Amino acid sequence: MAAKRRENERCNLWSKLPIDLLENNMRCLYRRDHLSIRAVCTEWQVSRRFNVLPLIQLPWFMVFDQNDSWSSCKLHDPLYHRTCTINISDGNKGLLQGKNYNDVKIHACRNGWFLMSQTSLMGSLFCYTPFINGSVVELPELKFDFQIATFSTTPNDPSCVFFALYSQFDQEGGIVRVSTCGLKDKEWNTYTYTSELDLSPEHPFTKVVFLEGDFYCSTNFGTLASFDIARQGHMTVFRKPKRETNNSSEWASGDIYLVELDGTIAFIQILETESVTGDRVLFLGGCDSSFPTTVAGKNPNRVAEWIFGCSGDKARHFNIFHNARSYACSAFYGPLANNNCRKLWI
Repeated sequence: MAAKRRENERCNLWSKLPIDLLENNMRCLYRRDHLSIRAVCTEWQVSRRFNVLPLIQLPWFMVFDQNDSWSSCKLHDPLYHRTCTINISDGNKGLLQGKNYNDVKIHACRNGWFLMSQTSLMGSLFCYTPFINGSVVELPELKFDFQIATFSTTPNDPSCVFFALYSQFDQEGGIVRVSTCGLKDKEWNTYTYTSELDLSPEHPFTKVVFLEGDFYCSTNFGTLASFDIARQGHMTVFRKPKRETNNSSEWASGDIYLVELDGTIAFIQILETESVTGDRVLFLGGCDSSFPTTVAGKNPNRVAEWIFGCSGDKARHFNIFHNARSYACSAFYGPLANNNCRKLWI
């Protein structure tokens, strides 16, 4: 009893550290180090107060079990070359835990967080991260249909904005409906646009990315639109930007990705791109993101002009100047890259 009391007292002392002091230290650490900090005491483990992102590194690898369900998964850290297995928990809310993979739809992934919904209840959106297992952020019910959704930053940031869009077009024009929601909002704010947009009914908006206060959406046909939330969802349409191309038979030629690239929007048809990456490396499939090559460690030139892609149980990478051949990701992500299981970057 005395030993347990001393342990509780020790944990209480840790939990009383000023949050500002702790966050200053966390700014110098990577994601795995953040997880170690959370393990110090119960209050830190469940706290959402930490509003600090870890240092930038190559994305983690999330690999599902053979049952292809949200029961357990493996997480691989390419920085420390460590793999851990977690039992997926949603805090007994019945949203995720134990469900088949296809019963849950992933709408977006950002900074280790998923924006998700159950396939049968698309309007009931929620956020989940495997790095704070059991931590689920539920959003107000969205009463309108939508085709794409994302969020601006991590859901433990008070400034986080959630975004959903529905579009429908015909020969006479079209309708675009945008819904937004903040963490403290009790309901979604919805804006509807009707205009004679030069858009095809076969090509609604399918991709969305957030950049510097605006949400950018694209169609597979090549139209890009931006939505300024600060101006009550003001919409600007850019028709048919140039698409970069680079053929690779291992990937579906119709897959379109929208990625933030050095403060600009890159519109990429997988895996069809010219030298648009520069000193960046692209990760597509899960967290569609670009990263500086310096995150690769001592030899950043090793991954310059590389694209890493995840599609189902396939995880490959290739150099855009040698697009005829792609390679397994085992050099960065170990034997998990070759497992015949569903995979995501996170």
